[in-house]
Amino acid sequence: MKIGPHSTPLDQAKTASIIPNRELPGSLKPVPDEPFATPGFDLVNVAKKEKGVGQLTVTYRGTVYPWQCDHMGHMNVMWYVGKFDEASWQLISKLGLTRSRFSKEGIGMVAVEQRIDYKRELRAGDLVTICSAVLDLKEKSIRLTHEMRNDETGELAATTEIVGVYIDASIRKARPLPPDVRERAVFHRRRTTGEFMAEIAGLR
Repeated sequence: MKIGPHSTPLDQAKTASIIPNRELPGSLKPVPDEPFATPGFDLVNVAKKEKGVGQLTVTYRGTVYPWQCDHMGHMNVMWYVGKFDEASWQLISKLGLTRSRFSKEGIGMVAVEQRIDYKRELRAGDLVTICSAVLDLKEKSIRLTHEMRNDETGELAATTEIVGVYIDASIRKARPLPPDVRERAVFHRRRTTGEFMAEIAGLR
Protein backbone atom coordinates (compact mmCIF):
# COMPACT_ATOMS: atom_id res chain seq x y z
CA MET A 1 0.00 0.00 0.00
CA LYS A 2 1.44 3.35 -1.03
CA ILE A 3 1.23 6.17 1.50
CA GLY A 4 1.95 9.68 0.27
CA PRO A 5 0.58 13.17 -0.29
CA HIS A 6 -2.55 11.86 -2.02
CA SER A 7 -3.32 8.93 0.29
CA THR A 8 -6.62 8.93 2.15
CA PRO A 9 -7.14 8.83 5.94
CA LEU A 10 -8.38 5.26 5.50
CA ASP A 11 -5.13 4.21 3.75
CA GLN A 12 -3.13 5.87 6.50
CA ALA A 13 -5.23 4.20 9.18
CA LYS A 14 -4.62 0.79 7.62
CA THR A 15 -0.88 1.39 7.55
CA ALA A 16 -0.75 2.80 11.07
CA SER A 17 -2.62 -0.20 12.47
CA ILE A 18 -0.46 -2.72 10.62
CA ILE A 19 2.95 -1.03 11.04
CA PRO A 20 3.16 0.44 14.57
CA ASN A 21 5.45 3.41 15.30
CA ARG A 22 5.69 4.38 11.63
CA GLU A 23 5.46 8.11 10.94
CA LEU A 24 3.02 8.85 8.18
CA PRO A 25 4.40 11.13 5.43
CA GLY A 26 2.57 13.53 3.19
CA SER A 27 0.10 16.38 3.54
CA LEU A 28 -2.52 14.18 5.19
CA LYS A 29 -0.51 13.37 8.30
CA PRO A 30 -3.10 12.77 11.04
CA VAL A 31 -3.60 15.39 13.70
CA PRO A 32 -1.97 14.22 16.98
CA ASP A 33 -5.11 13.20 18.85
CA GLU A 34 -6.61 11.05 16.10
CA PRO A 35 -6.54 7.39 17.16
CA PHE A 36 -4.35 6.20 14.31
CA ALA A 37 -1.72 8.86 15.09
CA THR A 38 -0.79 7.08 18.33
CA PRO A 39 2.25 4.77 17.88
CA GLY A 40 1.32 1.12 18.31
CA PHE A 41 -2.42 1.81 18.44
CA ASP A 42 -4.32 -1.11 16.89
CA LEU A 43 -7.10 0.76 15.12
CA VAL A 44 -8.52 -2.34 13.48
CA ASN A 45 -9.29 -4.02 16.81
CA VAL A 46 -10.79 -0.82 18.17
CA ALA A 47 -12.88 -0.53 15.01
CA LYS A 48 -14.26 -4.02 15.53
CA LYS A 49 -15.46 -3.00 18.98
CA GLU A 50 -16.91 0.29 17.74
CA LYS A 51 -18.27 -0.97 14.41
CA GLY A 52 -21.20 1.15 13.31
CA VAL A 53 -20.91 3.47 16.31
CA GLY A 54 -20.56 7.16 15.56
CA GLN A 55 -17.73 9.03 17.24
CA LEU A 56 -17.87 12.71 18.20
CA THR A 57 -14.76 14.74 18.99
CA VAL A 58 -14.37 16.44 22.37
CA THR A 59 -13.66 20.09 21.64
CA TYR A 60 -14.35 21.88 24.94
CA ARG A 61 -14.40 21.26 28.69
CA GLY A 62 -15.21 23.97 31.17
CA THR A 63 -17.17 25.29 34.12
CA VAL A 64 -20.12 27.65 34.48
CA TYR A 65 -18.98 30.60 36.62
CA PRO A 66 -21.32 32.78 38.71
CA TRP A 67 -20.54 35.82 36.55
CA GLN A 68 -21.79 33.92 33.50
CA CYS A 69 -25.27 33.65 35.02
CA ASP A 70 -28.01 36.26 34.69
CA HIS A 71 -30.86 37.43 36.93
CA MET A 72 -32.77 34.26 36.05
CA GLY A 73 -30.15 32.24 37.91
CA HIS A 74 -28.86 30.28 34.90
CA MET A 75 -26.05 30.68 32.38
CA ASN A 76 -26.93 33.48 30.00
CA VAL A 77 -27.32 32.69 26.30
CA MET A 78 -24.26 34.76 25.37
CA TRP A 79 -22.01 32.22 27.08
CA TYR A 80 -23.46 29.31 25.15
CA VAL A 81 -22.42 31.15 22.00
CA GLY A 82 -18.95 31.79 23.42
CA LYS A 83 -18.33 28.19 24.46
CA PHE A 84 -19.61 26.85 21.14
CA ASP A 85 -17.30 29.31 19.37
CA GLU A 86 -14.28 27.95 21.25
CA ALA A 87 -15.35 24.42 20.32
CA SER A 88 -15.59 25.46 16.66
CA TRP A 89 -12.00 26.68 16.59
CA GLN A 90 -10.84 23.44 18.18
CA LEU A 91 -12.59 21.34 15.53
CA ILE A 92 -11.44 23.58 12.67
CA SER A 93 -7.88 23.24 13.93
CA LYS A 94 -8.21 19.45 13.85
CA LEU A 95 -9.11 19.77 10.18
CA GLY A 96 -5.79 21.49 9.56
CA LEU A 97 -6.92 25.11 9.72
CA THR A 98 -4.72 26.51 12.47
CA ARG A 99 -3.88 30.08 13.45
CA SER A 100 -0.35 29.73 12.08
CA ARG A 101 -1.70 28.47 8.76
CA PHE A 102 -4.15 31.36 8.59
CA SER A 103 -1.27 33.79 9.06
CA LYS A 104 1.12 32.05 6.67
CA GLU A 105 -1.36 31.54 3.81
CA GLY A 106 -3.47 34.66 4.25
CA ILE A 107 -6.69 32.70 4.66
CA GLY A 108 -9.41 32.39 7.31
CA MET A 109 -12.79 31.04 8.37
CA VAL A 110 -15.91 33.09 9.05
CA ALA A 111 -19.28 32.04 10.47
CA VAL A 112 -22.23 32.90 8.25
CA GLU A 113 -25.04 30.96 9.92
CA GLN A 114 -25.79 29.57 13.38
CA ARG A 115 -28.77 27.94 15.07
CA ILE A 116 -28.88 27.06 18.78
CA ASP A 117 -31.41 24.81 20.53
CA TYR A 118 -31.50 25.19 24.32
CA LYS A 119 -32.46 21.94 26.09
CA ARG A 120 -31.59 22.29 29.79
CA GLU A 121 -30.53 25.09 32.12
CA LEU A 122 -26.96 25.30 33.36
CA ARG A 123 -26.14 26.93 36.68
CA ALA A 124 -23.02 28.22 38.44
CA GLY A 125 -20.65 25.38 39.23
CA ASP A 126 -21.89 23.00 36.54
CA LEU A 127 -19.17 21.27 34.54
CA VAL A 128 -19.77 21.05 30.81
CA THR A 129 -18.28 19.19 27.87
CA ILE A 130 -18.85 19.94 24.19
CA CYS A 131 -18.51 17.23 21.55
CA SER A 132 -18.44 18.13 17.88
CA ALA A 133 -18.65 16.77 14.36
CA VAL A 134 -18.64 17.75 10.70
CA LEU A 135 -22.18 17.49 9.31
CA ASP A 136 -21.77 18.62 5.74
CA LEU A 137 -19.10 19.74 3.34
CA LYS A 138 -19.39 21.97 0.27
CA GLU A 139 -16.85 23.52 -2.06
CA LYS A 140 -16.20 26.56 0.13
CA SER A 141 -17.97 25.83 3.41
CA ILE A 142 -18.27 23.40 6.30
CA ARG A 143 -21.33 22.76 8.47
CA LEU A 144 -20.43 21.84 12.05
CA THR A 145 -22.54 20.57 14.92
CA HIS A 146 -21.85 20.77 18.66
CA GLU A 147 -23.49 19.08 21.65
CA MET A 148 -23.08 20.64 25.11
CA ARG A 149 -23.70 18.32 28.06
CA ASN A 150 -23.80 18.64 31.82
CA ASP A 151 -20.97 16.37 32.99
CA GLU A 152 -22.64 15.47 36.29
CA THR A 153 -26.07 14.54 34.94
CA GLY A 154 -25.16 13.63 31.37
CA GLU A 155 -28.10 15.74 30.20
CA LEU A 156 -27.94 17.54 26.88
CA ALA A 157 -27.90 21.28 27.67
CA ALA A 158 -27.78 22.69 24.14
CA THR A 159 -26.96 21.91 20.54
CA THR A 160 -25.92 24.12 17.67
CA GLU A 161 -25.21 23.99 13.95
CA ILE A 162 -22.76 26.45 12.45
CA VAL A 163 -21.81 27.10 8.83
CA GLY A 164 -18.26 28.34 8.34
CA VAL A 165 -16.94 29.70 5.05
CA TYR A 166 -13.29 29.48 3.98
CA ILE A 167 -12.03 32.87 2.75
CA ASP A 168 -9.11 34.72 1.25
CA ALA A 169 -8.42 37.09 4.15
CA SER A 170 -6.90 39.80 1.97
CA ILE A 171 -9.97 40.34 -0.20
CA ARG A 172 -12.56 38.84 2.20
CA LYS A 173 -13.97 36.54 -0.47
CA ALA A 174 -14.87 32.84 -0.26
CA ARG A 175 -12.49 30.36 -1.87
CA PRO A 176 -12.45 26.54 -2.28
CA LEU A 177 -11.36 24.48 0.70
CA PRO A 178 -7.83 23.01 0.40
CA PRO A 179 -7.66 19.30 -0.53
CA ASP A 180 -6.05 18.25 2.78
CA VAL A 181 -8.73 20.05 4.81
CA ARG A 182 -11.44 18.45 2.69
CA GLU A 183 -9.92 14.98 3.28
CA ARG A 184 -9.85 15.47 7.05
CA ALA A 185 -13.41 16.85 7.04
CA VAL A 186 -14.65 13.82 5.11
CA PHE A 187 -12.93 11.54 7.63
CA HIS A 188 -14.54 13.33 10.58
CA ARG A 189 -17.97 13.18 8.94
CA ARG A 190 -17.65 9.46 8.24
CA ARG A 191 -16.36 8.84 11.75
CA THR A 192 -19.45 10.53 13.17
CA THR A 193 -21.76 8.13 11.31
CA GLY A 194 -19.64 5.09 12.18
CA GLU A 195 -18.99 4.44 8.48
CA PHE A 196 -15.22 4.77 8.85
CA MET A 197 -14.97 2.39 11.81
CA ALA A 198 -17.27 -0.11 10.12
CA GLU A 199 -15.15 -0.04 6.96
CA ILE A 200 -11.77 -0.63 8.57
CA ALA A 201 -13.24 -3.23 10.90
CA GLY A 202 -13.44 -5.48 7.85
CA LEU A 203 -9.66 -5.45 7.36
CA ARG A 204 -9.17 -8.50 9.58
